[in-house]
Amino acid sequence: MTVLLPLAAVTAVTGWFVPLLGISLVVFLAVDVLLGFVAGRKAKAAAAAA
Repeated sequence: MTVLLPLAAVTAVTGWFVPLLGISLVVFLAVDVLLGFVAGRKAKAAAAAA
């Protein structure tokens, strides 16, 4: 979370000045967070099953 919040702020500022780049950065950030969340849930499920 300490990295995610400043990264979101930088993405917002970049999106304000360069909208097309900002849109792709927001999409990348959303996909990265989603994949990290899914991987974390799978790891917890695997640890609970073991």
